[in-house]
Amino acid sequence: MSKTITQDALTKMHKLIADPDFSFIERKQVQTSLLELNLHKETGICNILAWLFNAKEGHLQGECFLKALINGVYQTASDKHLQHIPSPTKMLTLSLSQFTIMTEVSIQQSKDRRIDILMVDVNSKTVIVFERKDGSSAYDGQLKDYFEWTENQYKDWDKIYVLSDSFNKEHGEEFHPSFIQLDDTWLTTLLLDLIQREGLTERSEYIFRDLHDFVFASWDEKRDPFYQGLNKHVEQLAHNHFDFTKDLSNFQIIINGKLEKIMSISQKYYFTHLCLLENDLCDLEYQFLMLIHSHYDAIDLLRDYTGFEFFAGEIKERFPLLKEDVRDNKLSLINKKHGLFDNDYWPYALHIRRITSEEENIFRIYISANKNCNEQEIPIAEKFSKLNDFKVKSNWKYKELMVLDNVTSLSLNGDLLTEIDSFYQNSQRL
Repeated sequence: MSKTITQDALTKMHKLIADPDFSFIERKQVQTSLLELNLHKETGICNILAWLFNAKEGHLQGECFLKALINGVYQTASDKHLQHIPSPTKMLTLSLSQFTIMTEVSIQQSKDRRIDILMVDVNSKTVIVFERKDGSSAYDGQLKDYFEWTENQYKDWDKIYVLSDSFNKEHGEEFHPSFIQLDDTWLTTLLLDLIQREGLTERSEYIFRDLHDFVFASWDEKRDPFYQGLNKHVEQLAHNHFDFTKDLSNFQIIINGKLEKIMSISQKYYFTHLCLLENDLCDLEYQFLMLIHSHYDAIDLLRDYTGFEFFAGEIKERFPLLKEDVRDNKLSLINKKHGLFDNDYWPYALHIRRITSEEENIFRIYISANKNCNEQEIPIAEKFSKLNDFKVKSNWKYKELMVLDNVTSLSLNGDLLTEIDSFYQNSQRL
């Protein structure tokens, strides 16, 4: 729901910025690798991959990366693929150092196209077509064009077609059956192996670490001492300022006669327009905007946290056999020995839901049983409903029961602790 800037909101903003945890995360809101600036740019990533595939390049690992790609191809290839690509014996014994690696190779097929990476070895008459996707899908028959062009150009050659998809997307009708689709596991596994080996130069280790953390895998604060503890401070801050940080996205002001959400106002627009309009904004709005855009990166980071993360960590410390599912307005818990099927509903759970009113945020605690779960866990859902005396009909599928209302803060004590402990004890008996 929309909110206007009040003196209370400005006071809460002051308290947030003055919090020592806020100062900590603001100091850590920096980029320590230039590779962070290259994320989600497929052309740049293809240039990096081409550098790695080239056995003669300065990474000094020879055929290592191209060999890992070939291994990944044969581990993933279907029986049908294996009928059309070179025999494993040939490729796994072939010297890969003579492959010429080319990027953005222009071809003319149904239209002008560019193959992301084309790898050619004249001696063995082998060609590898490599198409890269980072979140985007194949489109407009491009894979078909790459295949047909290669088949025509290299008629008697051995050919391998690779669709390198970091998101492992479904490409539907645009997918071509001759392409072998790989995610980045083959590469991230190799990079970690290289990093952990002895004998790498310090420079090489830094390069491979950055490639792993900032280009081909998820960054982990544990891998960089500078950032250690960052997530804990952010979770603590989001927890301590739960009401205010979750309301940030709802604050609005009128700009040029139009109602605008404050957090949707870009820094570029603020510093080129709004900061010059002191007389057109009320004093509260002007101060509020100035504080946001003076500390924008740290405040924007908080919006990615629900406020439940820190509390979930406290629960896991107290009840290590529980696992959590954190959503924007809900924290759900289940015993780790259940809910093992990622694509199905949990058979039972305890839910902590955030309910927003004009004045404050309150929480309601529910338990639920769900027979829409994986069929192997339906008996668990039924047993949980009996343990908690759910009143259900014979054909029931889902049932929930509120066990605690009007909880005003998330702290592991009192009635809330009692309900979580009761849920935990029941889950252990299933």
